[in-house]
Amino acid sequence: MSKRQKFILRRAGSALVIAFITITFSFVLFRALPGDAASNLSRVPNMPKEAQAALRAQFGIDKPLTTQYLLYLKELARGDLGVSFQDQQPVLDNVLRTIRNTVVMVGIGTVVAILVGTLIGVTAAYRQGSARDRVITGAAMVIYSLPVQWVGLLLLVWFAGWLPTSGMSDPYLFDAGFLETFVDRARHMILPATCVALMLFGSFALVVRSSQLEALGDDHVLTARAKGYRNRRVVWREAFRSAMLPLVTLSTLTLGWVIAGTILVESVFTWPGIGQATVQAVAARDYPLLQGIFLLVTISVVGFNFLGDVLHSVLDPRVAE
Repeated sequence: MSKRQKFILRRAGSALVIAFITITFSFVLFRALPGDAASNLSRVPNMPKEAQAALRAQFGIDKPLTTQYLLYLKELARGDLGVSFQDQQPVLDNVLRTIRNTVVMVGIGTVVAILVGTLIGVTAAYRQGSARDRVITGAAMVIYSLPVQWVGLLLLVWFAGWLPTSGMSDPYLFDAGFLETFVDRARHMILPATCVALMLFGSFALVVRSSQLEALGDDHVLTARAKGYRNRRVVWREAFRSAMLPLVTLSTLTLGWVIAGTILVESVFTWPGIGQATVQAVAARDYPLLQGIFLLVTISVVGFNFLGDVLHSVLDPRVAE
């Protein structure tokens, strides 16, 4: 077995352990919240205690915490995430339905952030010390430090009346064709995807600038300059190839965390994705749905971290040594 294979196996084992710990933590955390689903549903005048007890028995939250945990692990091993307390539908169906909306919106915003951040970061590194470099670096740092919900509210104020500010589609759009439906959804997606792109743009621009500056001082880049290669080739083919490692690592880490970070974005724009589902599940104390969402977030974070380690070992074999 090669060193790289041993490295990947170690990282896979660590990922499984971390996933198990976070699943256990989420199970305990959600049940530590004040109230439960039965207490939320029983907020009607003069509801007898027997009815409340029946609700708890129906939801399975009348059992001891240890028993609930063992039952949860048993069902999870079979791929059963349980049934939502809110709509009595399988949690897996609810999660898959909402995650599709989130992945499309977040994916577009992340791709835009990577492309624009990379282009601007490389430009700033090439023009190091110039006014353009100072403006780009300052703007990236400011945008990176802004609260995402505040940026979303600014977009709402600035573009209200020009672009849709809530939802994913026009509820009054009936019998529309494919093109009309596509344009309508694309217009609804512009503001939340832009907010995600702004949330991520600064980090990509700063990381690419830093790694590109380091790469421009490498021996093979200096050799390329001495041979008289054009600046475009030196910057993009010689230097950027060496600077890609931090970019790949940051991209994989970002893809894992950004799904969890869209809760605020989706709340501002009322986007019907995983963030909105999380807010509603917290309000309803919907333990199965919360656990399913948290499991998805855990898998995304741990999985993309593992993917980053694998790509890192491929691009730089020294990592596995």
